Amino acid sequence: MTNTEVDKLEAGRELDALVAEKVMGWNVWRSKYGYFNVEHPDMPSQVSGHGTERYSPQTGKKLPAPKWWDDWAVDIPMWSTDISAAWEVVEKLDCLQFNLGRENCAGIRFDAAFYDDLDMKDKVHAMADTVPLAICRAALKAVQKE
Repeated sequence: MTNTEVDKLEAGRELDALVAEKVMGWNVWRSKYGYFNVEHPDMPSQVSGHGTERYSPQTGKKLPAPKWWDDWAVDIPMWSTDISAAWEVVEKLDCLQFNLGRENCAGIRFDAAFYDDLDMKDKVHAMADTVPLAICRAALKAVQKE
């Protein structure tokens, strides 16, 4: 995926699934119910026994939790729309420096950047209308560069 294509990605569950695979290293399972992390070694199941709420990516309506997922699937966080979840992406790339800026020329836009040295010569960045979206786009660019 080119940087131009990454810059066109919209916030939502498809982008969250892409971040899960490319940045977080998760094994993503796509179903008609949404996107789920399957047997990720760093994250124990959070679904079992407490009826995690799920929503349809097409309609946004609440879905029931099928019993057969209970012990092996975990909902993927909403990294591209939830700021607290987006910081998990920043923390995952802790081997890189991170910078967040704001531009106010033609409306407020946010610029998220990752780089591996203080002179910023290898900087990758992405702009978006929201901080979580900017972070997700920049993170995808950073892992593609490696």
